[in-house]
Amino acid sequence: MPADNASRHEGSPWAPEAITRAIEPVISDAGLIVEDVTVKGGNTPTLQILVDLPSGTDAVDLDVLAEVSQQVGEVLDNGLLASSGAYELEVSSPGASRPLTQPRHFQRNVGRVIRVVSEDEDFTGTVLEADDEGIVIEPIKPAPKKGMKDKVLDPVRREYADIRRAKVDIEATAAARLAAVKDAGDAAEESMEDPAQSGLTGEEA
Repeated sequence: MPADNASRHEGSPWAPEAITRAIEPVISDAGLIVEDVTVKGGNTPTLQILVDLPSGTDAVDLDVLAEVSQQVGEVLDNGLLASSGAYELEVSSPGASRPLTQPRHFQRNVGRVIRVVSEDEDFTGTVLEADDEGIVIEPIKPAPKKGMKDKVLDPVRREYADIRRAKVDIEATAAARLAAVKDAGDAAEESMEDPAQSGLTGEEA
């Protein structure tokens, strides 16, 4: 969480650490974790809470998110923020545009295309594996001309210590998935057209 956000409310019920402690049991019971807590000031403060799945690549279920939001509101209204007046509560999951700063973030994005910036490199690639120390990534070399296919290079390993910035490339991820679907469809059509690949003999065909 931003340092200025935490220090500004230190010692008050609005302190992000205090709010995190108050809501963690509810979040944990839903199989989620607290990713970040931010308080934005104003006549009516806005409390923004980011929650996420601890592992896997699935998205947070919207129904679960709605239920958690209601439960978090009840916990705070009846406890920590009972005497704090009106406020707006926003409970959401991190979007695909969030910076990847923790090993868990990379693990949550296995199979997606990310942009990696290090001291010596700036490239995009598909995350194949991610552990607590680094990632195995399949770099993608952009096509030299429009209409040509990008070139997929051999997988390489990069340690988190060497990565300065990383972020999901939303457009590239979507394009890669569309290409995979198209390739699968083309392969299926070829299999249907070729009796040998479909397991049929010449007489059966």
